Amino acid sequence: MLSPHTQQNIIMPIPKITPKIESLYGLAEIRAGNLEVFVVSGGDEVRAAQALRYQVFVEEMGAKASAETTISKLDIDEFDAVCDHLLVVEHQADGGYKVVGTYRLLRREAMKKIGRFYTDG
Repeated sequence: MLSPHTQQNIIMPIPKITPKIESLYGLAEIRAGNLEVFVVSGGDEVRAAQALRYQVFVEEMGAKASAETTISKLDIDEFDAVCDHLLVVEHQADGGYKVVGTYRLLRREAMKKIGRFYTDG
C-alpha cells in the first residue's frame, strides 16, 4: 500500500486517454468506482508510472539513485521502451487522476529486442 505522501504527489490532469494497445491482452479500460486500469506503451502516462516507481523505490524504500534519476525524479530503465505498462489510476473530483499502481508487461517479442528478461539482471 502506498503512503499518503506518495499518493498526494502524483496528481496529473487527465486527458481523454485512449490506450494505444487496448486490445493487446483482450482488455479495454476496466473501471470500478473511481479506479481504472488500462495498458499504455508511452507518453505522459508512462512518465507518471516512472514517477510513482521513483517515489516508492527511492523515497519510501531508500533505493540508491543516480544523480540524473534524483534530478528527474523518474525511475527509468531500458525496459520502459519495450514493455507495455499497466496503470491503475484513481480519478479525482477535479477531473485529474493519481497513478496509484503500475506494472510492466514484457512480451516475448519485446524480450527478444532487449535480449533478456528483467529478472536476468
